[in-house]
Amino acid sequence: MKVMRPGRDVRVGDFRTFLSARLRAAKKRNPRFSLRAFARRLGVDHSTLSQILRGKRRLTGAQALRMGKRLGLAAEAIQEYARDLETGPVPKTRGRARRLSFDAETFALVAIWHHCAILELTRVDGFTTDSRWIAKTLGLSVAEVNVALQRLLRLRLLEMNDRRRWVDTSGDVELRGTGVSPDLRKQLTRQPHDLAIEAIERAPAARQVHDQMIVAIDSRQLPALAWLVDAFMSDLRAMTADRRHDEVYQAVVSLVPLTHVNNGRTR
Repeated sequence: MKVMRPGRDVRVGDFRTFLSARLRAAKKRNPRFSLRAFARRLGVDHSTLSQILRGKRRLTGAQALRMGKRLGLAAEAIQEYARDLETGPVPKTRGRARRLSFDAETFALVAIWHHCAILELTRVDGFTTDSRWIAKTLGLSVAEVNVALQRLLRLRLLEMNDRRRWVDTSGDVELRGTGVSPDLRKQLTRQPHDLAIEAIERAPAARQVHDQMIVAIDSRQLPALAWLVDAFMSDLRAMTADRRHDEVYQAVVSLVPLTHVNNGRTR
């Protein structure tokens, strides 16, 4: 799996808020779900959990690590929270995506969607080490494919051991950009949505998965919701690992405001 992350404006370090949101969601699904049951799931004493949720007790990075694992959170999210608390290095957990950081100019180029698509395509059954085949499969020009291949080779994200065997050396990776401007971030955010619109028109409905909702939220919940998105991506990564593949898909999860807010008031 390839994750492109130019930077996130929503901070995901509020683990207490996340726990509170998970507890409320569980109670809505099952009104009989209790704090004690949630505490058992997290592996902590219910009185300790109550004090943590009420802000009466300090939450440590070690506690967040244990609770996060039990909730199936993305390892990256757990470790970012631990670093925020300045508790020192946290042991690496399995399944964590490797991180690669690029300067803004390089990131702007490698973030063009077909670079990661080519890398993922090498994992698909029937992959052919031929620019024309790749171009036809991804709907690109041969020139676009060749330029992308040269860039991937230069960045050591791809190896061509011989004419018949290409290796994606990036593996399960999160590509990050440093110093990315707001305009570039917006451009990169629009890119997957533009691709999705094209795919909706082109691909049969049976090969697409869509779900959506419009919901009123407290914007202070955004950090907790960002945790949920990270957890979903981690689950998707785990589900698709070590399996045979026949397609390359794009997964997009977006939370965007539909209301126009100015100085905290809806206009």
